[in-house]
Amino acid sequence: MRSKICRLVAVLFLISTPALAQSEARLKDFFEGKRVVVRIDMPGSSDGIDLNFGARQELNYGDYGQNIKRYGVAIHNGDSVTITKIKLKGKAIEFQLGGGGYGTFGDDTSTTVSIQPVPKSQREKDLERDLKNTTDPDDQRRIRRQLDDLRDRRAREDSRNQALAAEASERKREAVAQKRLEGGSRFNLKFDQIVNQSYLTPEGIMDSLAKYIYFPEEDFRGAAGANRTYGGDPRTSGSNDRSSGPTGEIRKGMTIDEVVGIYGRAINSRERMEGTLRVTVSTFSQSRDQVLEAEFVEGVLVRYRISSR
Repeated sequence: MRSKICRLVAVLFLISTPALAQSEARLKDFFEGKRVVVRIDMPGSSDGIDLNFGARQELNYGDYGQNIKRYGVAIHNGDSVTITKIKLKGKAIEFQLGGGGYGTFGDDTSTTVSIQPVPKSQREKDLERDLKNTTDPDDQRRIRRQLDDLRDRRAREDSRNQALAAEASERKREAVAQKRLEGGSRFNLKFDQIVNQSYLTPEGIMDSLAKYIYFPEEDFRGAAGANRTYGGDPRTSGSNDRSSGPTGEIRKGMTIDEVVGIYGRAINSRERMEGTLRVTVSTFSQSRDQVLEAEFVEGVLVRYRISSR
């Protein structure tokens, strides 16, 4: 096993871009779409698990533990999962599982809904100007009372907006955490130098990952020896075979588009402004018997109610 890994990390010559593309295409054809069983919990992030071949310790367990704690477990030890992408990147091979991990390009990882303070109204600005230009004590007192009323009203509006934004942010944090658990993960096979073309083979990659992945022999030729080295299929009686896809259930923190993807277009919808925040209240009907009433703040689901007709 050790000699095969050494072969994998050896560099005899730099491969050209066309050759790299050809190797990637062959690996894609062989791996992508097949299912494997993982032997290790995998973090819910596109950071995945780094395997640094040639280093004293190929897996840094300190970093691994931090990623598990930070992102949660997207793929559990014993889970069956689909290989969704193989990508060669010079000194690394990305071996993506179940979507490759949440946090890739296009994924919204922000967990905050930000708002701007409510601006001064034109009336407030006019009164401030009048106060500067007025010398009469009675007029000054009258203007100050009006200004105080406007400023108090603006402060109350700011407080309401902050409360709505805080609730929307909490829902968004929950949604991102859930998406991380559903987005898969990946192994990043890293090398000291560019990988030699002659070692970019399915057998070489399976040998390097045999400690962390079980490759079912009926689908992967050449993996039998590697699987015996680290034991057989790690699954028990199906208790670890979790689905990593979305459940289709409504939950706070979803976007309007995600709700529409489940329930279809809203049968009616209305908007209002809460200070500087746009609040949308929509009604959806997935069937004749069920109605969903949903409230979104800046496009994020914060409240919903499901009822029968």
